[in-house]
Amino acid sequence: MSRKAIREYFKAIFARYRDASKEIKHIILNEFCSNTRYNRKYAIRKLNGPTPAKTNTIHRRRRKHTYGPEVLSILSAVWEAAGYPCSARLKALIKLWLPWIWKQFRLKQQVGQQLLSISAHKMDRRLKDKKAQVGRRMYGRTKPGTLLKHHIPILMKDAKITGVNQVWVADITYIRILTAFVYLAVILDVFSRKVVGWALSRRIDTELTRAALRMAIETRRPPEGCDRGVQYAAHDYVDDLNAASFLISMSRKGNPYDNAQAESFMKTLKNEEVYLWDYKTFNDVKKRIPYFIEEVYNEKRLHSALGYCPPNEYESLVARNNKRNRQNQLTSEVLCV
Repeated sequence: MSRKAIREYFKAIFARYRDASKEIKHIILNEFCSNTRYNRKYAIRKLNGPTPAKTNTIHRRRRKHTYGPEVLSILSAVWEAAGYPCSARLKALIKLWLPWIWKQFRLKQQVGQQLLSISAHKMDRRLKDKKAQVGRRMYGRTKPGTLLKHHIPILMKDAKITGVNQVWVADITYIRILTAFVYLAVILDVFSRKVVGWALSRRIDTELTRAALRMAIETRRPPEGCDRGVQYAAHDYVDDLNAASFLISMSRKGNPYDNAQAESFMKTLKNEEVYLWDYKTFNDVKKRIPYFIEEVYNEKRLHSALGYCPPNEYESLVARNNKRNRQNQLTSEVLCV
């Protein structure tokens, strides 16, 4: 019996049980226990308890669909155009993509409200078939203990850096614009904190890190140290490093201190440039980020670790000192002869 049927049956039998004799009560109790499957002691306590209250019939409100096929088609188009983001990120992107949606579709106000009301979990369920059709893993992940662990050792832990072009560190960050994200890959010289290579892209892939590496190789050729991103462990990226005779190192699992110089630069970039500007398009980022790196950070930004000198000035001072020391050494050798 259902709960509703048991309640109705209990109301019908309660008065009959109270007015019955002892022998009849025994028969009614047996009937009540066999029909409801209640324990006998619980049934006695219930039949001898207070009169059941009259309850109003509860009509459960069925949940209506807040979206239709048109909403799902727009959601699918945004998901594909945004580069297959996860449902939580797609939920956050819907508001930012509204201008693009209005431009691409003749969006009705009701459809727009339905689109904004879909939860991230519902998006994930409705896009399940689409994800299966794509046929690839949308969201990359790095497994620190297994990813190329045999030929990417950790060289940065106890390294002593005495000059430029000895160790580089690399990292990736994202910059939000109006309708998507822009990704920045940088390479820094650990000794002088100078950004020696950088690249911007709409996609976070291996080509982004390779572009930054190619830019840096044009002027320098030191060993390499990098973050634990999958882009830095890709075979194409590793092949580029090996072709240039680089020594490769990867930071330890969950340890940002091996890559501290790059992490510090990303914080400086966000606080002193990105958060101060309202980037709307990819072109806005392409105009401002190169200016900040080349004209502000490398040329003017003071570092306490460098004696409050900018990276370019610090490298010039080190070069002059090394030249002076070599001249003094040659002079002393000539005097000894």
